[in-house]
Amino acid sequence: MSWCVCLEDEDEKTLTVSRHYGGATFPIGGSTKAETHVTYNYSRIYREVLDPRLGLAWLDSKRAGDTIEMLDNALSALDEQCARCPDTPNYWDDNPWNARKPLYLLRSWAEQYPGGIWRIR
Repeated sequence: MSWCVCLEDEDEKTLTVSRHYGGATFPIGGSTKAETHVTYNYSRIYREVLDPRLGLAWLDSKRAGDTIEMLDNALSALDEQCARCPDTPNYWDDNPWNARKPLYLLRSWAEQYPGGIWRIR
């Protein structure tokens, strides 16, 4: 199971971004849609660094530019945790190495489209 995280314009159309190849699911050849899937396995970590109750769903319906500071703070916390734990090649492991990768992607989209609106499904 995963969250579908999208960044949309005011007409609720998914925005176009640089081709990316990550997430729990993605099309062969990547995607240029500002949409990714993030496994629920990282829920505990996102509740620690984003919102204790909502975790990643905290982003839902927020303007992307308004989330940059919180994303930066979460990434700083995860970077510090990464310095103290080993990386793993297993995408499904709930560790800071894996949890920060989608946040870096979302952070780049927020910077590119600060007026976009996050949709978490």
